[in-house]
Amino acid sequence: MANPGDKTSATVTSKGLTEKIRASNGWKRLTAGERATANSIIQLAVTKPKHEAIYYLDHLLTLIETPYRLPPSSGGATSNSLKAQQEAETETSLRAHDNRAPTGNSADDWDSFEEFMCNFVDRRWRFRLSSANTGRKAYRIDSSALSPRFVKVKVKLLGDPSYVIKVRALENAIEKVVITPGYILDLEFVDVVDFDVLTLNSNSEMWANELNWAGGAQTIAHELHHALGLDDRYDYIEAHTDNQDMPTLTRMHWFQEQMKKGRDQRGPYSLMGYGTKLLSEDICAIGGPYRSKAACETTQSRFDPKNVPAQSKR
Repeated sequence: MANPGDKTSATVTSKGLTEKIRASNGWKRLTAGERATANSIIQLAVTKPKHEAIYYLDHLLTLIETPYRLPPSSGGATSNSLKAQQEAETETSLRAHDNRAPTGNSADDWDSFEEFMCNFVDRRWRFRLSSANTGRKAYRIDSSALSPRFVKVKVKLLGDPSYVIKVRALENAIEKVVITPGYILDLEFVDVVDFDVLTLNSNSEMWANELNWAGGAQTIAHELHHALGLDDRYDYIEAHTDNQDMPTLTRMHWFQEQMKKGRDQRGPYSLMGYGTKLLSEDICAIGGPYRSKAACETTQSRFDPKNVPAQSKR
């Protein structure tokens, strides 16, 4: 993730960049609503230290100079391209999981390891609710020990049966993406609707999100944890500023959200950012607040990858 201010120059000023933004061809194309939002971003940016202000204004200029690429009608080239891409990712994940080399570690090699560990009779399950977007459905968590922690989630997928079958076949692969020595998740795909079943879509013609599971095991593991209440930890400005497939106003919304969040030095290393595994603070946030949060993070932190920056002191 780039540092705010990477493009700062002694000759660049907030005033000069603001004037450049408002004189640009991109500004002329903006609707009244988009201009109002852009002005709000400018007003907030100029209150920041110079290096941050320059960073935000420079990226806002890039955003408005990058027009939204209107998608073709349903079934058009963009839709077909996305469908092919996401279905290829699903197939690749299936093959990679099926062909993985034995490690001698039962957690890695045994497909039913998560089910075995989560079905111990002494598990102390509590119900927690999934995200508002997924309908506040119940899932189970055993956080009675600082480590490991256990989660059981049931999911019903809706969509083209031929693709749903492929995504359901990723169940074990998704669990293997998630598992760490301190966290075990048992995902179960079911065919029923119930209070403890998340009912979601699986449509390869639409981008993956917490309500639409498509693509590979890592992408779906990321979206699954949105359903469990975790937020994105990647940088919205870096990710979306020049994304022509996202409407301009939507990009501005996420731009503002990132300005509110500020930098997350550990975020890129998390599964909720650009990483491959959840970090200690992610695991300890699942299921909502509890009294031992700091102790949980201290205990779980020994399983964090070695290259991850240490958490800042509270």
